Amino acid sequence: MSDPNKVYHLTLTQFHKYLRDKVAEMKAAFRETEEIQKQFNDIFKRELEDWQKQFAYCFPRVLTERRELPDALRIKIDDAERIEHAKLEQELAELEQKIPQMQAESDQLLARAQQARDQLQTSNPQLNDAEEKLKQQLAATQDAYAALYEQIESLRRGLGGLFNAFKISSLKSQQNKLLKKRQQLQDRLQNTRNTWQQQLTETADHQSELRKQWEEQGIAKAEAQARRDFVQANLDGLAQQQGITNVLTNLDGPSGVAGELGTALDDLARRNQVRTNYEEGLRSVAEALGLTKGIAQGMERFAKSVAGVVEEQNRYNLSEVKLAIPQWVVNVAETWKPLTGAVKDEVYLGANPLEFSQIVKVYFSDRLNDDIIKAFFENMGVALNKATEAWK
Repeated sequence: MSDPNKVYHLTLTQFHKYLRDKVAEMKAAFRETEEIQKQFNDIFKRELEDWQKQFAYCFPRVLTERRELPDALRIKIDDAERIEHAKLEQELAELEQKIPQMQAESDQLLARAQQARDQLQTSNPQLNDAEEKLKQQLAATQDAYAALYEQIESLRRGLGGLFNAFKISSLKSQQNKLLKKRQQLQDRLQNTRNTWQQQLTETADHQSELRKQWEEQGIAKAEAQARRDFVQANLDGLAQQQGITNVLTNLDGPSGVAGELGTALDDLARRNQVRTNYEEGLRSVAEALGLTKGIAQGMERFAKSVAGVVEEQNRYNLSEVKLAIPQWVVNVAETWKPLTGAVKDEVYLGANPLEFSQIVKVYFSDRLNDDIIKAFFENMGVALNKATEAWK
């Protein structure tokens, strides 16, 4: 048993190699686990098809022969039916409350769309008036500028340019003011037109989004109404069907039924257990693959950072430093090599999904959680920072 207080001291180069080795072990474990997943998927698909065939045989027989079934099984079905009946009644009550709310939301969307149109229609004449006033002011400015131009040209005739220099200068000053005013009016006119165009665009976009929401709301309301109507019309039948389905899918032992139906029900119970086992195995394999892939990617990124530090050490001929890695971090990193050995026989484990789930429990579920994984990477980061502090 390893000493929990033990600390390993590794040079940067040794640590980088260690990380790369661990990543390689993780990838090897991932490949082996993927083979298990393939086995599970193939076998589960076949088992599910056989289960569905057996269920398809048993369900109508149980439905029609329900009153002749043994008391224990019949009572179990009666209880399941009552539970399903109550669930459906609760669903109906929720739908009766939900549908008017959905209608109100739909009406609100239409009202918002109308409000957007009304606002656009209100702003349109206001902007038109503003544009016309600006155009009139711009025309008046242009006329005033032209009148000043004619005055200046008149004063310049003959020797007038010499005798009327001061007056001409004053008129040119007025012209410059008019030019500035004209530019300001042109800018305001363009801004007014831009505002109108922007309002058109925004209103169109808003209308489009509201229309999309209204259509989606309409579809959802129609589906809710259809579901309500269907359940109302078939309440007892649905409760019976779902009750029998629940009992059959959860059979886990002898049914007590005689004859061919009893044999089929007992086989269905056995297949229920097989199906449940493979569902558990598939959950476990997904957990193992997800954790392995995520941690391997994190280790690869960390190894890349360490490689950069090693390169810096070699480039600048920095002193050798060592990282202090605690035993528990090493224990986490050493998870995947023994895991690879444990899942090597994919044919055997493919036929025994619960044994694989137990392996995942030992190597992952009981050892690794989000806090431990986070601390694992943080501790290595702290060790790297402390080791390189000597270079500062």
